[in-house]
Amino acid sequence: MLALRLTRAARPAVQLRRLLVAAASAGTGFLLLSCLGHALNHPEAADAAALRLAWCALPLAATVYLALAVARTDPGTRPRPGLSAVGLGPGRLMAVSALTTALSTTLGSMLALLVFLHLRGDLSGLPFDGAAADALAAGLPLPVPATLTLLAVPPAPAGVAVAGGAARRVRVAGAGGGRPAARASGAAPAA
Repeated sequence: MLALRLTRAARPAVQLRRLLVAAASAGTGFLLLSCLGHALNHPEAADAAALRLAWCALPLAATVYLALAVARTDPGTRPRPGLSAVGLGPGRLMAVSALTTALSTTLGSMLALLVFLHLRGDLSGLPFDGAAADALAAGLPLPVPATLTLLAVPPAPAGVAVAGGAARRVRVAGAGGGRPAARASGAAPAA
């Protein structure tokens, strides 16, 4: 609930960055679902389907990197004075940041599913005179477990990467003892 509140109260630039993460996740999810459609339509070409799936690793890595960069710049999840007193210390803010990222990437995955189902003709008939019917296996039933597994691929590593990056940021800030300027200049901290 707190993640949803922080999302609603964010500035337009922050919302735009989160929508960019959702769009990247939608593109990656659509590529993964397209690989599934190709594999369903051409079961004899398992090598080609595996190669297409392997090529989805690059967009997935780009999506995770973008999600991590957006989470690092999110002002809503930075530690502020007084938040620890109400139970929102660095650890809890890390969880909020990971949850917000997971929500953004899940939104993108659901958008990818809607576009994929629309292009397959499962929602309202075949659009574009059925031009995508062969590539997306329009006449074949879509396996629900495989679809849900592929749609969970972008949110899972993005959330884990954000949580890991935030944990690393909390450890580095805690190890600095609150004197990053003294450490950067090489001066010994005052006792």
